[in-house]
Amino acid sequence: MYQWNGFGYFFITVMLYATLGWAKEGPPNQSYTQMAKAAADGNAPSLAALKQAAQGGSTEAEALLGAVYAGGRGVARDYRKAYEWSLKAALHGDAKSEVLLGFLYMDGKGVTKDFGKATQWYRKAASQGNAIAEGCLGSIFFQGQGVARDYIKAAKWSRQAAKQGYATAEYNLGSLYFHGWGVPQNYLQAAKWLKKAAAQGNVNAQNNLADLYIHGQGVTQSYVTAAKWWTRAASKGDAVAEYCLGLMYFKGTGFAKDYPKAIQSWTKAAMQGYAKAESHLGDLYFYGWGVPRNYSQAAKWWQKAAAQGNANAQENMAILYLSGKGVSQSYTRAAKWCRKAAMQGYVRAEQDLSSLYFNGQGVPQSYVHAAKWLKKAAAQGDVNAQNSLGDLYVHGQGVPQSYIRAAKWWTMAASKGDASAEYKLGLVYDKGVLGQGGGHDYSQAAKWFRQAAKQGYATAEYCLGIMYANGNGFAKDDIKALQWWMLARVDANPGTHTFTATGTLIPRLESGMSAAAIKQAHTAARNIYLARHPPHKAKP
Repeated sequence: MYQWNGFGYFFITVMLYATLGWAKEGPPNQSYTQMAKAAADGNAPSLAALKQAAQGGSTEAEALLGAVYAGGRGVARDYRKAYEWSLKAALHGDAKSEVLLGFLYMDGKGVTKDFGKATQWYRKAASQGNAIAEGCLGSIFFQGQGVARDYIKAAKWSRQAAKQGYATAEYNLGSLYFHGWGVPQNYLQAAKWLKKAAAQGNVNAQNNLADLYIHGQGVTQSYVTAAKWWTRAASKGDAVAEYCLGLMYFKGTGFAKDYPKAIQSWTKAAMQGYAKAESHLGDLYFYGWGVPRNYSQAAKWWQKAAAQGNANAQENMAILYLSGKGVSQSYTRAAKWCRKAAMQGYVRAEQDLSSLYFNGQGVPQSYVHAAKWLKKAAAQGDVNAQNSLGDLYVHGQGVPQSYIRAAKWWTMAASKGDASAEYKLGLVYDKGVLGQGGGHDYSQAAKWFRQAAKQGYATAEYCLGIMYANGNGFAKDDIKALQWWMLARVDANPGTHTFTATGTLIPRLESGMSAAAIKQAHTAARNIYLARHPPHKAKP
């Protein structure tokens, strides 16, 4: 969430020079300051008087006239004249003009952009203790503009400016402590400096201080205090703060859950083009949270966020085009948006793009490209991708056929509790297709079938029953075989092979068992089922 405050607020800073003067350099000539204020308000005689004083060699008047031209209030903005008058004052050692020259060189206003010259002028002003110049030097070293990036020097200059109460530097120093850049990482120090900047109204500091309170980093965790700081930032129209407040209302953290207020906050942020808010508004309309479900409105907001590069919105646009909800169905457009999100490493999009290549929908059919995108998603730890990649290796689709590599990916998915992958591992061990020369490994097969069966995976339960019925890996046991087939029959979907097969096998097995054995199997199956699905207790 942190971002570095660099050289923004150019106009505000410049006008501050023009209207308030710089007390640290000695009291300004009040008549010149008043002339500058009046000139900025459009008073022509005052502007003429200020020009006359500047032409007469007054350093203070030269400095103020340069600031007036840079600010463009009361006169047409003229960066070249701002440069010329500021240079005159700066050559007489005026620190505020040295800073203004630094701004002009940084932005290439009235002069050719030159980070080196900007740095020279900032150094001159900083040598006089000018806080803004010190803060700008901190930014230059942080960003490596015209100098080698140096976080230690960035921290040094930011600290000097922050000690003088310069809010932007306080914020930047807090950011350095938060990340441990140029200083030891320290959330307490980060919170200390962010509080100082936030108290002066620095919006970025208010936003990030709120984030510290959300996570309890350097401060006591408090949703209420977080909401306070975001509310202050939002009162200034800050889109990030509006978005964060909307998130709190949506989740019910710090406030009671309130979809209408979430919508209100996100709409304010979205109207400023804040992509995350646009994306969330799309979510609300798609799912009908707090608003009537409206796929067209969902498409409208997701389109806006997607156009700004928001990967979540891009993937959601792909889903709309796949289903034809709110838009005309189009595999080609779905593939376009999937690709944009996948190129950003968005896992769900990588999987969907793989599926499109696998089926040849919206793109030329290609198992190779299907495997390519699945590998990317699987490498990020996505269970579904790991599972599906294993399938590709089994069938040699887009990759060399390999049960060993299939088992590798299934093992990764199974380690996260994926029942389908557990079942497939059981199957390859049961069939004896792993390793040189094959060979059944019923112990491993039973292990993985049991893992999947614990989650009610019907086919794994069916396979366990087969193993007990045939005595594969352990003694033949009709009671356990019947127990697992009964569970498989309950858990299987009607019409599947498992459902149909157990419908035939159960009565056939029972026909050769005693009533007591059948009852024992029924009881065991019932106990397992109830352990998975405990009955709801009646309310007193």
